[in-house]
Amino acid sequence: MKIQNLLEKNGIKIFLFVLICFIWGSTWFTIKVGLQELPTLFSLSMRFLLAGIVLLILLKKLNIQVPVNEKQLFLYFYLTFFSFLLPFSFVYWAEMTIPSNLASILFATMPFFCGNFFKDLSKGRFKFNSRDWLVYWFRWSCVYF
Repeated sequence: MKIQNLLEKNGIKIFLFVLICFIWGSTWFTIKVGLQELPTLFSLSMRFLLAGIVLLILLKKLNIQVPVNEKQLFLYFYLTFFSFLLPFSFVYWAEMTIPSNLASILFATMPFFCGNFFKDLSKGRFKFNSRDWLVYWFRWSCVYF
């Protein structure tokens, strides 16, 4: 059965929505529990190793081809480092001292800081209103929580 046909069914959409809410909602608690028993980087590595294996199985099962060339590999490594390894290393480190619910709220504010950092970094080459940017991401965070 094609993935498009499967996603057209409302029951599957509701199940996937509930599943992603459960996964995202339990992430912070799971990190906190894992850190009580395992070293920080080992816990982080096991989490992403398990996620990578699941993703590879899904790609194989759904027969999805991932482009692999020099440009794509650079992009994969760049995104891996700046979107996963670096931020989640800080999250795991922070959760050794702060409650998991505070960590989730702080992580949800990341778009605010990224937007302001990007505006400063771009030196005015990209024109957007800071207030609109913050309102957009605040609404997104409210929907998320």
